[in-house]
Amino acid sequence: MDMAEKILMACRMLIEQRGFRGFTVDDLALNAGVSKRTIYKYYRSKDEIIEKVVEVFLTKMQEEVNKLINGNEKLPDIPNIMLKNLIKHGRFIIMPNSLEDLKLYYPHIWQKIDNFRIEQMRKLIEKALNECNIVEIKEVNPTIISTALAAAVQAVLNPIFILDNNIGFEDAANQLGKLFSVIFKSIKCET
Repeated sequence: MDMAEKILMACRMLIEQRGFRGFTVDDLALNAGVSKRTIYKYYRSKDEIIEKVVEVFLTKMQEEVNKLINGNEKLPDIPNIMLKNLIKHGRFIIMPNSLEDLKLYYPHIWQKIDNFRIEQMRKLIEKALNECNIVEIKEVNPTIISTALAAAVQAVLNPIFILDNNIGFEDAANQLGKLFSVIFKSIKCET
């Protein structure tokens, strides 16, 4: 692992423990076992490091989603696998203190994450519509279907909903996964 990656890993661990705002660059340097000067050699600011941590996470999730979409998983299982991967790899983002920080201090990062989620949901819906014959809704515009399901994800898996309703991210994600599993099980595939 090179120095830049070491700094990112230390940042990710601090975010998981303390949230996005709960640590300083001094804390990061101590956690990474490097000097502040070394950190600033690789990154201009704490915010740049945080953005890079999220970018690396989204890249990893993109790889996971692409494997699922292009793989042999059964369609009803894909939403739950996607959400389990999110929980496994994104724990640092889904902790309550991280969600609160995203909501209050980093709305641009939340928007980036939200846009990413919407795009992945659209890919999944597109896969479903391309591979399966959805008898009950075949006359509904596919853009409306994918937008409606993506809106459900946006509405449930966002800091405001989770914090206002005192629901853990994992619980919300699992419940949403169950809902999507039921929806996708109702799809009649032509295989």
